[in-house]
Amino acid sequence: MTANFIGNPWPLLHAPKVEMLTTDIPVCRFGDLRLVTTSKLDREMVDSYQLVVVAYDGGDPVKSGSLKVTVKVVDTNDNVPVFGRAAYEFTVTEDQPPGSVVGKVRPVNFN
Repeated sequence: MTANFIGNPWPLLHAPKVEMLTTDIPVCRFGDLRLVTTSKLDREMVDSYQLVVVAYDGGDPVKSGSLKVTVKVVDTNDNVPVFGRAAYEFTVTEDQPPGSVVGKVRPVNFN
């Protein structure tokens, strides 16, 4: 007797935060497994995903193998630098030597 798989024979055992990824049902029974995104990823929100993929052979008795997978999300430059204030004002005396620090600003970039 052979097990009859309805749907995906390679399910993901979902860990927390993995709702953004799923497996893609292969075209042929022994094809490659593809891990695909289900929506836009944002590295600033979640920088990596840990999951387990389990493959079942469909035999009798059914046998399986599992694989731990880590997906690291690489950042794109999708955020502009932000300053702490909209405007800065500094004063300096006219007799300051060249190279004197007039003021400091520090932008924050969330990338």
